[in-house]
Amino acid sequence: MSEERVIYTELKSAHSRQQDKRRPMFKRRGFPWHIVAVTLGFLCLFLLLAITGLGYMVSHGWSGEIRQDMKAPEDKNASLAEVEDHLILLPTTGWNEDDDTFQGKWYCHGKSCYHFSKEEKTWERSMVSCQDLQSSLLKIDTKEEQVLIQSKIKYNHWIGLSRVQESGNHWKWLDGSPVSQQLSFRQSFSHVKCGHLRPSAIYSADCSKSFHYICEKEFSGPDN
Repeated sequence: MSEERVIYTELKSAHSRQQDKRRPMFKRRGFPWHIVAVTLGFLCLFLLLAITGLGYMVSHGWSGEIRQDMKAPEDKNASLAEVEDHLILLPTTGWNEDDDTFQGKWYCHGKSCYHFSKEEKTWERSMVSCQDLQSSLLKIDTKEEQVLIQSKIKYNHWIGLSRVQESGNHWKWLDGSPVSQQLSFRQSFSHVKCGHLRPSAIYSADCSKSFHYICEKEFSGPDN
């Protein structure tokens, strides 16, 4: 019995020494999973922060572009309104070299000088205003003169043409002369008795309407 105990004790001791030797080797060979986990955690946190920052920048950039795009049409509309206003007011400021139109000044060509009014009046009031300027409402004698005057206007202008009842409702100039057949004249209803000039042709209109008007007088010198 004593020998068996000795042998058993020796075997147990040997087995214990073998286990003690294996344990340090197992610890040395173990993979550092906790370090990997910590590293991955930091990487995930960094990526999360980067994505959040990028999303913030992109969203604010887009919103800024959207605000600019929304503002741009307003600026364009405002600029367009300013241009339109300028075009409306332009003829009243005098000669414009770009489109050869003017209002409120005398323009002389050949034997005649023409005045294009700033204000709008009825046909009869326009006739009186021309008389105050020592002139009369425009009389167009030739097709060339009509083309010249039409190139200087943008609006409807009263001229010295009317339908005279005493002459059988025929159209006549203020001096009593008839309308030349060469002129571009588009008549309308018989009850319309006054003529006005447009950029395209001569038209008839109700005399009570308010249009610009063109006065004419004979050229007598550079002071006109």
